[in-house]
Amino acid sequence: MTDANLMLLGMLLFAGAALYASVGQAGATAFIAAMGIVGLPATTMRPTALALNILAAAFSTWRFHSSGHVAWHQLLPLGLASVPCSFVGGAIALPDSIYKPVVGVILLIAAALLFRRVMARTTQTTGIVQLPATPLVALVGASIGFISGITATGGGVFLSPLLILFGWMTPRQTVGLSAPFILLNSAAGLLGSAALTPQALPPQFPFYAVVTLAGTLLGTTLGIRYFPATQIVVVLGLILTLSGVRLILSQ
Repeated sequence: MTDANLMLLGMLLFAGAALYASVGQAGATAFIAAMGIVGLPATTMRPTALALNILAAAFSTWRFHSSGHVAWHQLLPLGLASVPCSFVGGAIALPDSIYKPVVGVILLIAAALLFRRVMARTTQTTGIVQLPATPLVALVGASIGFISGITATGGGVFLSPLLILFGWMTPRQTVGLSAPFILLNSAAGLLGSAALTPQALPPQFPFYAVVTLAGTLLGTTLGIRYFPATQIVVVLGLILTLSGVRLILSQ
């Protein structure tokens, strides 16, 4: 890789991490897109994206926990159901032609519904909202975990809009729950992927890690201190749109 491409990738990773972290996401889809722009091989992109996802999600989890935004008791049923399914999903290599367009369309639909809620002012932005009964939560966690393992995304882009659209959590509560959820599923997905095919990280990974963590620091600061609840939903909708378009066009 040339120095120019390395610097370009560093800037893209920083920007992607900052944008995603501001709403509790880790940025796997942005990382994959950035690596695709500079032409990294597919065998390098998947493990690198998951490893960066783990770093970003771990840092975000610490920041949001320190600010009191993580509801650990609500994460437990989701995590217990999602982690083993994410491991299984990570060990499955589906053809891109099957899952990319389907997932891309799902993300675009979720983004449209979020934007509609913002325009109609029907998104709950304050108060304490509870998750539904444990069996339904477990089913949701298992389904998202499996999808996150297959797509190497950590599952946050699927969980967050669902929590907001069904009114199970406010946008700010969703931000606090998404980061640790992504951390658990990214780790499980990486283990599942490694069990299927041993993969090595590129020698430039320390540089990727530093710029990603710097972007995550900026993003979590914006999310904790400055973004109102409505703006969180708008940014999340933008992320879903970008991710969906990227998946569809990557065919």
